[in-house]
Amino acid sequence: GNTVFDRLKELCKEHSQVFEYEPLWYWTALCSLKKQQLPPSETRLRAIDDDQQRKLLLLYAPDVKEASDASAMLVGELGLASCLTPLELERLVQVWILNCFEHSDNPLGYSVYFMSSFM
Repeated sequence: GNTVFDRLKELCKEHSQVFEYEPLWYWTALCSLKKQQLPPSETRLRAIDDDQQRKLLLLYAPDVKEASDASAMLVGELGLASCLTPLELERLVQVWILNCFEHSDNPLGYSVYFMSSFM
């Protein structure tokens, strides 16, 4: 497994009152970070390119004004605070929650279909 995903699952279990969603929702957001949002020494997460994230952020999401406690905790616990704000992570969480479709059951997986979201 991935050490970040393993830690995420632990945090969700230990702080169930803070983490409103299943770990996979936060994981999708963490897997949607640009290189500039990850510390140079980060090897546990792979960055997406700027254009991919730009397109994700074009999808529907409420106008998020503040980060959830879960996003703040993740940014701090995972050592991402030097490059990523909790609000940036929260916006990505919301984009995934509101725009994804389940594409596999075992393992559970989600996808975002960019073009169909605009039709």
